[in-house]
Amino acid sequence: MNSLFVNADDFGLHSSVNSAIADCVEFGSVNSISVIANGSAPDFKMLNSFIQKGIFVGIHLTWVGEPWLTQSFFIRDWKQLIQKIILGGKDFRLKMQLEAEAQIAVLLKEKIHPGHIDSHQHVHHFPGIWNMTNELKTKYAIEKIRVARVKSSSLLRKNIAGFTLNTLAGLHEKESNGFYVTGIKHAGNYNTLLFAEELKDASGSATELIVHPGKSNVQLNKSYAHWNFNWESEYAALMSIGLLRLIAENNFELS
Repeated sequence: MNSLFVNADDFGLHSSVNSAIADCVEFGSVNSISVIANGSAPDFKMLNSFIQKGIFVGIHLTWVGEPWLTQSFFIRDWKQLIQKIILGGKDFRLKMQLEAEAQIAVLLKEKIHPGHIDSHQHVHHFPGIWNMTNELKTKYAIEKIRVARVKSSSLLRKNIAGFTLNTLAGLHEKESNGFYVTGIKHAGNYNTLLFAEELKDASGSATELIVHPGKSNVQLNKSYAHWNFNWESEYAALMSIGLLRLIAENNFELS
């Protein structure tokens, strides 16, 4: 059996996301969570209840899409972030590091020690940001860092961003702990059929399946319509007994 981490990104983004993730944890389809510490709805009581159940909890470093804790910054997306890094140089990267440490500190203050580290829009893979993130991993004794490389081209997001991410992730294969990632190709828009296709293509290797469940497309799209996510579709698929069968049929074990 190969290890499978079904990791729900974006806990803390919205109460609808938190509630959906909690249901998936209770159902048994999600065993790992990444927290947006600077989101609008971090629920530490809920997080501690997850930890009591043996769920892995990590930090989802968020420099884009949400207001910073340390600066009056709102950076729209990874493209705008890269522009700021190029223009701001070392001074801006230092601000990024201080923001990342502030986000980690939010969890530590609540006696939650992150077991893994990843980032919103996978921006930690970019040169310079990767080194910073890896240093934070060491400084705070965080066990794992996400390396978002896919096992085969069938799992690759078919655009420039997808190819770039996979290329950058491939530079850090040694830090991957033998894990591949899936759930990138149709991020935010999975259903049972798409999960079935990806689990089949990912089988044979330790894998992290990244998911984005939510209970209300209407509520979430008030703020995040530009993401073009179907949170309810992923939630329904993750709450299906069929998904648990697919996990077993493809020789995966929720670790």
